[in-house]
Amino acid sequence: ARRQWEKARVPEATKQRHADYAPPSWQELMDQGSAPLPETPDDTVPVVSRFAPGQFPTETGRINFYSPFVAERGRSSHSLAHACYVPLEQGAEEIGHAGVLGVKGIRYPLQLIAPHSIVKADATFDNVPSLRALRPNAIQMNPADAEARSISDGQTAWLYNDFGCIRLPVKITISIPKGIVAVPHGAWYTPDETDRYIAWFDTDGDGVPEPHDTAVDMGGNSNTVTPDRCSGLVDPFIVGMGLNSNGHACQVSPQNPDRKAETA
Repeated sequence: ARRQWEKARVPEATKQRHADYAPPSWQELMDQGSAPLPETPDDTVPVVSRFAPGQFPTETGRINFYSPFVAERGRSSHSLAHACYVPLEQGAEEIGHAGVLGVKGIRYPLQLIAPHSIVKADATFDNVPSLRALRPNAIQMNPADAEARSISDGQTAWLYNDFGCIRLPVKITISIPKGIVAVPHGAWYTPDETDRYIAWFDTDGDGVPEPHDTAVDMGGNSNTVTPDRCSGLVDPFIVGMGLNSNGHACQVSPQNPDRKAETA
């Protein structure tokens, strides 16, 4: 962290507005706890507010809720060129009350979401011990869902589906609705070679999932339990990718589900 701070540079725009500003030293940063830039609200006006009506850099000159260009290209993943609600694959509508039946023959009744963590920038800073201690990665569950699985707060649990399995402590909280589990995204993949799980996914491109002996991820990387696929705009002229990790069905157990099957 110290080396990162010493390499940090003041933004050019800030230099232009505050030529005399000098960032604090590492020791000063540790003493103060933060180092806000000397900016005022007038300095940070959103770029879009600087355009006059009809002069936005779009094909209509306005903020678009419908894009004629995207419509003409016809390359969006859902054949849509306007802003609208698109149900998630294995989202709440598909999971419903019965859950989603996976290739493994297991029914997955919970919806996984992967929100941002306040102590990380995506995967950046996940290896900083002080930040990990401040906000440990955990499977966040509603009290009713935890009770139904005989899982207590702080207990280690396994979150799994056809794609893989992660192992983390559980954080029971009423901030997570019933039927939802949250694992903040950005954790570094950390395989446990002694804790194994049979996952089913397609690797040869024939569309048929095959079984794979995989390591349980004890880091809590949400990519472990989500498929690889493109979303958003699949177009070489447009950069637009959606977040895949929100919505996939899963289950949570107080033990490795494969080991549970072996001992049953």
